[in-house]
Amino acid sequence: MGEEEYVAGCIAWIKASVPADLADAEWSGDQFRHQWRAARVVVTSPDTLLEAQPFSGTHSVIDMTQVADEPGYNTVAPAPPEYLLELFGTTQPAASAVESAIEAAAMHGFGRWHGMYLLAYADGAPTEIFFVGHSGD
Repeated sequence: MGEEEYVAGCIAWIKASVPADLADAEWSGDQFRHQWRAARVVVTSPDTLLEAQPFSGTHSVIDMTQVADEPGYNTVAPAPPEYLLELFGTTQPAASAVESAIEAAAMHGFGRWHGMYLLAYADGAPTEIFFVGHSGD
């Protein structure tokens, strides 16, 4: 099935499924074009996997496409020092403490498509990086 045929079919299905006053509205079909094109992406890397999921995302850390100083959509930001102090009693938690907090679901407060990263330490030096947050549902 070609792109135009797919889009026309989707629009016809929607028009048949909604009240008559909405069915008469103009439907651009742009979302359906994106869906049709995304279904043809050959997944060979994290980037192409993300490209193949333009609306739902991958529901993984791959959906976090930016690192920034402040939280934002599709963004991971560093854990604020006050958050680390409240949760761990230190700004340099051990990996085992971070793992325990993750397992206990103690880290919370993330909106959809937002994440945070934090470093784990051993003997005062960073040893691991952890990502937590929500991607998708």
